Amino acid sequence: MKSYIVKPKSVKKSAIVSKYYSFLPSEHRKVEIFNKKQETIQNLVEFEDVGSQIDVQEYLTFDSRHYLGTISCMNSLIYDETRGEKISPNIHKKSSKKIKKGDVIISRNASLGKIAFVNNDSKIILNGGLSLLRFQEKYKYYATAFFIVEYGAEYLTCLTSGGGTQQNAKRQNLLDVPIPFPTTTNHLNPEKVEALVSLIVQNIIDKEEQIKIKNKQIDELIEKELRDNQKTGSFSYSYPRISEIQNRECRLDTRAYEKDFKTLMFQTLNYNKGFSSIEELDFSIKRGQNLQISCIGESYYSDYPKKGFVPLITSTNINFSRQILNISYIGNKKKLIEIQENDIMIAATGVNTGKTYIFPEKIKNTVSNINSFFLNHKDKTLSIFIGLFLSYLSQFDYCKKIGSQSNGGSILDKDVKKFEIPNFPESKQQQIAQLYYNPLEKNTGLDLENYLEREHARNSEVGIFQLNMEIFSLREQLEDLVHKIVMEEKIELRFEY
Repeated sequence: MKSYIVKPKSVKKSAIVSKYYSFLPSEHRKVEIFNKKQETIQNLVEFEDVGSQIDVQEYLTFDSRHYLGTISCMNSLIYDETRGEKISPNIHKKSSKKIKKGDVIISRNASLGKIAFVNNDSKIILNGGLSLLRFQEKYKYYATAFFIVEYGAEYLTCLTSGGGTQQNAKRQNLLDVPIPFPTTTNHLNPEKVEALVSLIVQNIIDKEEQIKIKNKQIDELIEKELRDNQKTGSFSYSYPRISEIQNRECRLDTRAYEKDFKTLMFQTLNYNKGFSSIEELDFSIKRGQNLQISCIGESYYSDYPKKGFVPLITSTNINFSRQILNISYIGNKKKLIEIQENDIMIAATGVNTGKTYIFPEKIKNTVSNINSFFLNHKDKTLSIFIGLFLSYLSQFDYCKKIGSQSNGGSILDKDVKKFEIPNFPESKQQQIAQLYYNPLEKNTGLDLENYLEREHARNSEVGIFQLNMEIFSLREQLEDLVHKIVMEEKIELRFEY
């Protein structure tokens, strides 16, 4: 990641006065832009609006298929309305803050400068603290690139006050953000650089969309296999017997006796090919690295790659959609426990409990922390399938329900050993696993004319893991391009990543 913020060595008196006599260093930061060929966001959009707050008493506890779009919907570049608040159809009907397909949403408070694209028509209205932008079509994917990288967030950061616990940008602050455009200093044909930036953004969005599609396919395959292969008999709920409580070590601090949980697990326990526990499947189970200073000494952390630092992926870096969102970095003198090929990472504590990510390949020298369990098996297909099944269960708070409810919730190794997995046929496991892990050679011979068509075709074939890793590569490529445009440095058109 590249930072665009510069800290001035001196500050003029007039600048201090303009900042209401503030001597706070963060108030005097600025973004350095060498490229003078700029247009503000306001000049690149056809329409803009901001959201409005709705009283929490208006939220519904059931799915009305009408939503209040919040920052929670922005877990990836694709706006996911189902993660918003459920509201009455009447509120949606009366609102003037409706979102439609093609809109771009940018946050002006929490996660300042965060961006998401609305890729479908749903019944959504926009919450306060968010801006809705409808760009002129020719600028849509170019201008938004500056918010996919750090530029947009950092520019807004410099415009906002640093005195509060949460930075908030005003509506006009966002519209005033300057977007630099390529010049002949960058390339003899600057329009080609602009086109390449737009293509990369569209490729990233398509990969995000394919992740969403493949996740849905995985869940549907799991549900269908369970539904179509049940033993005779139907589910009947009963209160837990003493023997059942004793089998759970007399624990009462669990939701495993609830009707919803038993309904969920009935399909696994009633599967006609049987089920096995993680322990019976002979998975190794271990915790991630203990990063406490008492264990490994002093560590240094960074959001950016640094010499001598290694990637750090914890439960806060992944989402419930089988995707790594970002990577942190840690510097430490000791040899740390690394994430291995075929590892299944399961978050074990707090609000993240149950988040699952599968590592079918070893990623550099990546480490994690003690807040997650790591399951491993030499059979790659089995590991991937088990990880996908557990992430399927996480939609229903499986781990949170079987675990302890104290201190925000947690699971222990004895809970993990008892995870019950249906014995799907190998062919079905392979079919499901291939949607997650399907490595293919990257495209070569790409140009401005064939880039999108060929990338779209490949994106539909590769697995979620490949798409996820390639998004990081594309972001790095995009970051390099944007930085050179901002600094007005020479650019060579490069399509491979």
